[in-house]
Amino acid sequence: MTHALELGYRHIDTAAFYDNEEEIGRVLTASGNSCGNIFLTTKVWPSNLSADASRASVDPSLERLQTDHVTLLLIHWPNQNIPLSEILGALARAKEAGKTERVGVSNFPVALMNEAVDSHGADLFANQVEYKPFLSQRSVLKFCHQHNMMLTAYCPLAMGQVAKDKTLIRIAKKYGKTPAQVTLRWLIDQHCVAAITKARGKRHAKQNFGIFDFYLNAQDVAEITALASGKRLVELTPAPKWDID
Repeated sequence: MTHALELGYRHIDTAAFYDNEEEIGRVLTASGNSCGNIFLTTKVWPSNLSADASRASVDPSLERLQTDHVTLLLIHWPNQNIPLSEILGALARAKEAGKTERVGVSNFPVALMNEAVDSHGADLFANQVEYKPFLSQRSVLKFCHQHNMMLTAYCPLAMGQVAKDKTLIRIAKKYGKTPAQVTLRWLIDQHCVAAITKARGKRHAKQNFGIFDFYLNAQDVAEITALASGKRLVELTPAPKWDID
């Protein structure tokens, strides 16, 4: 992660489930970075979403990250066995206690976002969902736009599948870029969309960062958008009822 910080990355996405919070905390402390100049996100796993369990989960995450607060605290995945009001209340209390600057959700379809915002008045900053050229999130995006929320795209490179797609390869050659770079540019050019990527070493991290010196034309954007087939790569049972775009 040190090389990513040296390249200019400032959004660090982690979770208790990833089992890397302690390592990230050590690197951030050693580098002199803090929540003042890092957008630090962590998440609460579904089994820890009850009011009592959330309190017991957030503090250890902060301890591992060597900080007294994070920038964004997310529900990692919906839990149908715990009332959403209880889950959201636990996040709100973490925010009130200064343990996070913002709260949000992950893997929420429109129905759950609507319940959180309209039924429970939740002030959500973002919804982190799987989003890539091969999976439309049109309905989620529309809701985010209407409620001034961010959509954070995880798995944006489809676990390497974008590198094999003929359309993305052709478009990438036109710009002298890689299919991954074209995909990331397509994502971040969308209103209220951010993207988080994994990188195998410094070379890939540098490639992923090299997307700020070109723009896609409207025809290329339309062609990439048209690649959506609805296939998901990440699923957890039981899954919510996903939107059909």
